Amino acid sequence: MLKQSTQRPLPPGENPASPNAGSALIVVLWVIGLLSILISSFAFDMHVEAKLASYQKKRTEAAYLALAGIERAQWFLSRSTFATEAYEGEYGEEWWWGQAERLSRGGAFQFEESLGAGTVRLEITAEPARRNVNRLTDEEWENIFEMVGVGEDLWSDLIASIRDWIDADEDTRPEGAETDDYYKTLENPYAAKNSPLDTVQELNLVKGFHPRHESDSDRPEEEQGYVSVGAFSDLLTVYGDGKVNVNSASARVLMTLPGMTELTASDIQLEREGGYLDAPTEEDTSFESIGDLYSRVPDMPANIQDRLTIGASVFRIHSVGEVGGVERKIWCIANATPTGMRVLRWLEQEDI
Repeated sequence: MLKQSTQRPLPPGENPASPNAGSALIVVLWVIGLLSILISSFAFDMHVEAKLASYQKKRTEAAYLALAGIERAQWFLSRSTFATEAYEGEYGEEWWWGQAERLSRGGAFQFEESLGAGTVRLEITAEPARRNVNRLTDEEWENIFEMVGVGEDLWSDLIASIRDWIDADEDTRPEGAETDDYYKTLENPYAAKNSPLDTVQELNLVKGFHPRHESDSDRPEEEQGYVSVGAFSDLLTVYGDGKVNVNSASARVLMTLPGMTELTASDIQLEREGGYLDAPTEEDTSFESIGDLYSRVPDMPANIQDRLTIGASVFRIHSVGEVGGVERKIWCIANATPTGMRVLRWLEQEDI
């Protein structure tokens, strides 16, 4: 005989599971959700770390490539010191002779090469392609100010301030500025240097100058009336004997010379780069001497021969290493020597 069950039948709609089952399910879902978040977070962190590691690797490789460019520049500069007629018979057939000879005349040199997973881009220019800011005459300063649009009413004040900053005394010119009568009266006072400028940017400390590039209308009221050094800093240097290298100077630099017209400056550029030839040539068309310049370019001012040169011993080097879109740059000023170069200034720039 079957034993009758004593279990109470459930009312319609009642769940046979325990009331705690629903709570357990919710806890399990929360745990799964939290684990998913943690796993996603770990995965994201690993992805970011992998990206950072890759970026740092490329950055390091790019930096070494930029240094390799400097080494290549040093090699070419050492060759340029004896790329003269006296050595042409011995080395004239070497693959590097043409570039070294061009550098010896102050011509520009550009080089690009793939190394491993990256690229090196190198540019060497003669520093006498710019004007030595410490050796400019008043007339040459006026030419610069006129070129960049500085009002003529400011010229004498600016030139006097530059002269007072550079000269060795504390005697103030009528329109100039020295320590006691001007620089000590500023909100953040300092002394006039009373010696030649060490960098072009130092002009920003001189009365009347300002580093901003904007026009007066875009500056705060207290800064209006200042002249922007950035408007002509590409024309200037603090190195060299003051002579302008006609094989590398820009038209803007050439036009700072007394009597130089825009047309003649353009003729100099075209002639040295072979622009007047009927067909392109791989031969060096730079000027071999100042006499060569005057014979090939008509209407050259006769009174500036002693301000021109075709040689250079100081060079501006710009080396860029690039790996996978990451760049590192090295910029330096160097003096060429038979054994390589002597660095005068060095700047390493971050990735761009």
